[in-house]
Amino acid sequence: MRYLKQEAGKRDFVGKQQHLIWFGRHFAGRHIHTITRTEIMDALPVEDQRAHLKQARRVAESTRNRYLATIVHMLNEARDNWEWIANAPSVQRGKEADKRIRWITHDEARRLLAEIKIQWVRDITELAFNTGLRYANLRDLA
Repeated sequence: MRYLKQEAGKRDFVGKQQHLIWFGRHFAGRHIHTITRTEIMDALPVEDQRAHLKQARRVAESTRNRYLATIVHMLNEARDNWEWIANAPSVQRGKEADKRIRWITHDEARRLLAEIKIQWVRDITELAFNTGLRYANLRDLA
């Protein structure tokens, strides 16, 4: 609870909250100093837990790294600032895919919209450009 109070108001607060709920299920009733690196790595999610997914899919390495970052940060706070533990386990982050994201220019977006002949597809594409929503988010608006 102390960590969540400290992190309140930060951009990634909801994610950290979800991560700690996840780890809370695995380490409930345990003293913080007894949690080991191996147990942390074993507790990381393997399958996506979101309820709206009809079929479970493997969690991306970047997602696992976010979970790791949360618990490592909390344990480091417990060691360095709160003096609750003498040592915090160090963990190795997973290798994330090195994807290059290319953003299209305003001119390219205008040309693309002009080429789309079906009105509703053009409307959805324009909404996506204007809001930054991904396809799944747009699809789930209905």
